[in-house]
Amino acid sequence: MTDAIEVARRHLASWMSRNYETIAETSILPFVQYSDDGDALWYRTKEELPSFSDSPPFEVEMAECEIVVSGPTVTVVKLAFRWSYLDREVSLVGDAVWGLSRDGTTHRVAWRQFVGWRK
Repeated sequence: MTDAIEVARRHLASWMSRNYETIAETSILPFVQYSDDGDALWYRTKEELPSFSDSPPFEVEMAECEIVVSGPTVTVVKLAFRWSYLDREVSLVGDAVWGLSRDGTTHRVAWRQFVGWRK
């Protein structure tokens, strides 16, 4: 597994666990997340990351991840993730494309683009 894919896995797991230190470690701040309709959510500091306090209990796991393109400083990955609500029998699979930038000896997520839910 490449460093970029491992960082993407850690980044997704840190959002799931609400571990803001690891989110910050695996992101380049400011960090931007695009929705499937093009809206941009900017997180400029660790304190601006979402709290999820009003969200129903959920789990997220990476189902697939592959490198689309990789250069000396930028890697783009395509991934699928499984989103499950713990208080309901609902499980969705979503697709996304993430851009990671090399930061010294590792990668960090610079942006994420949600593509949509699979039918």
